[in-house]
Amino acid sequence: MDNKNYLNGVATYLKNNTDKNLKITGLYRPSEKSIQLGIFENLGLARANAIKNLLIQRGIDKSRIFLDYKMGDETLAAPLSFTMFSAIPDEMNDSKE
Repeated sequence: MDNKNYLNGVATYLKNNTDKNLKITGLYRPSEKSIQLGIFENLGLARANAIKNLLIQRGIDKSRIFLDYKMGDETLAAPLSFTMFSAIPDEMNDSKE
């Protein structure tokens, strides 16, 4: 499956499941640790943000997409990972502790 089809599938899933959000984790190689790309802390975050922008172009609300990053290994066989999760119910956001 090519990347465009995969992203189209992710976008379709999110459109059909409005109670779900997405966390995109961008990985970076140890040798890329000190490389920054523009305003991003590291290449992993820049990679994740690039995918976020592609999903926004496909009609996904940016408030449903969260970014994370972590260091991978030098092969970087999978430069990104995707995690779907349910939205936090509004009543939990309104609770006072």
